[in-house]
Amino acid sequence: MIKPNQTIFVNSANELNFSQENDLSEKSIIELYNHSIHFVNLEKKLPCNPAPEKHPYKEILPLDDSFQKFIIGTFPPHTYQTDLFKDLKYCSGRKVSKPKLPFYHGNREMLWYYLLGEELFNSLPTDRIQRKIQIIDFLKVREINYADIIDFCQRQEYNANDSNLYNIVLNQDLLKLINSSNNENILLVFNTGSFFTSSGMSFNREQKLNPKTFVFDLFLYLLIEDGRKAEVQILNGERISIEYSNRQKLKNINNILSFNLFIDGKKISVVSGPSPANGDGKLQENQIFKRFIKKKCPNKSLGFQKKEFKRFVYQTALLGDFQDLGFLNKD
Repeated sequence: MIKPNQTIFVNSANELNFSQENDLSEKSIIELYNHSIHFVNLEKKLPCNPAPEKHPYKEILPLDDSFQKFIIGTFPPHTYQTDLFKDLKYCSGRKVSKPKLPFYHGNREMLWYYLLGEELFNSLPTDRIQRKIQIIDFLKVREINYADIIDFCQRQEYNANDSNLYNIVLNQDLLKLINSSNNENILLVFNTGSFFTSSGMSFNREQKLNPKTFVFDLFLYLLIEDGRKAEVQILNGERISIEYSNRQKLKNINNILSFNLFIDGKKISVVSGPSPANGDGKLQENQIFKRFIKKKCPNKSLGFQKKEFKRFVYQTALLGDFQDLGFLNKD
């Protein structure tokens, strides 16, 4: 159990009339999840106190141990539940909005827009189920695994913030696969990470890694909390352990797109780049972005440059040779 939160567990259990005979554990989280399904089916609404959730897409796209490229996420927004329960509402009576796609990155689909390319994306069927099927086929043909690091979790509130996730049960299938000695040359692709920014990695007052809103940093935080050793290597330099004593070195790693990660000694390649979301903040001030437009499209509009940059990063990493991104690591 990672990021345990007894309060939200007890509040949910009380609302759902769930007997709390056991201490907070992975088993009790899963049992409360199973209990909550009956409540939602009966009431046609989400409980006021969010119940534990089970990852909805893991079983429809099982990991293939022969694939070497992985897109790594955390856990889907709660809107996926509209595909599990008909006419789903919040406890206030307000209707829960349905994602455009019943799959990863389903709310806005922007990752698929950049990875597939505009022409192929626009040719997808309008039917959301058929869209999902074609995207899954695309991933399989190109030998790309998609996996989130979390199997079960519980939200403090109904929003899409990763910092809002507690009582986490890790996806051990993913961890076993990427740590397997039978699977070499693994590439993990994340859509946000502190090394991509100008500020680098940070730690909190408890001397623990502060993941903020970064998917890569949360991935590391969960690994470390699970007892695993994580190290990074930038531009074939020294291996730096992800720990508080190295906080200054890690803070100074910035404006880096691709690097090596070592998990319990196993070397893994990583690309941690721009968010596919339209709300990309001050991307135009990012040094990696500036390196790209200087070389690839210096005289285009900012909107075109942002789209072209994201398309280039995702397609090069996942459909081409990620080492072709190396020029973006330095001026």
